[in-house]
Amino acid sequence: MKKILFLLASILILHSCKRNTNSQESTNNYKNFDNYITGHTQSPVSRCNDIFINLGFNIPDSIVISQNLITSQPDLGGKVIVNRQGNRITLENPIIKHNVKYHLKFNINQLTQMPRGMENFEFDVEAKRQVWDIRLKAPTSKSMEVVNIKGIIKYADCEPDRTIVEDAFIASQDGEKLPVTWSHPTDNKRVSGFTIRDIKRRDEPGLVDIKLSMSPINVDDEANLKVLIPSKSDFSLHSYSIESNQHIVLNFTDPIKKSQDLTGLINVKGRKIKNISVNYNEVNVYFEKVDYGYFDLNILPGIKNLAN
Repeated sequence: MKKILFLLASILILHSCKRNTNSQESTNNYKNFDNYITGHTQSPVSRCNDIFINLGFNIPDSIVISQNLITSQPDLGGKVIVNRQGNRITLENPIIKHNVKYHLKFNINQLTQMPRGMENFEFDVEAKRQVWDIRLKAPTSKSMEVVNIKGIIKYADCEPDRTIVEDAFIASQDGEKLPVTWSHPTDNKRVSGFTIRDIKRRDEPGLVDIKLSMSPINVDDEANLKVLIPSKSDFSLHSYSIESNQHIVLNFTDPIKKSQDLTGLINVKGRKIKNISVNYNEVNVYFEKVDYGYFDLNILPGIKNLAN
């Protein structure tokens, strides 16, 4: 059986970001504030994190907290929150952009009488460098005419609004934009899932073009990749994956006829097959026991697709 080599692309989108080389940075003569400030957010900072300042004194209950207690240039937005028990001031939900240095001014004199010249504590923050990584799975073929491709985008750092990637991701075939559906797990802000739908198989092999731009997060960088789509006449093994030492998955270019008996048509040297199941163009092969080492796979002619 003719075998197609398919490269499941994993594209790293990197960008440079000016980083603070002094991890102990604290402007405005930090040592002078030792009795007043015990810690604060330092660069680089995750865009999903709040900005905090820990105080070395108790905040009187009589003090009314003003939203201009913390200001920044450029403006970070967010909301100033006080934790009187923990002596912490927090700027919640700031909008931190990449490649931007923010200069913050904390008006500590609003909370306690400060010596002259120490009314404000100032420091800078910058976003942590971000990396977007595209990972594609083998195409899913539920019919002889149409293919879907699933994949994920992994973020090196948390993305506060992952829906931003939806407009930055474009998949097309022969110049026509393809529909893409998205999922953003609520329990993991460092990954997004996508499915490129309605990819047409034609009489000749084709390509799907994928473009991902990082411009929505203020980064001048993008990735471009091409995915081979087999022709309708090409019925072959597309790719395989080893799920465990007892389970491998074979991906074919065409959906496999489910009613056929695949016994003897798929063999692995030295391994006894316990069960084979078919899910469209995916064939799951399960072995009787766990064995470590190489999988010497042999696929014989005779496997039928939906056209046969």
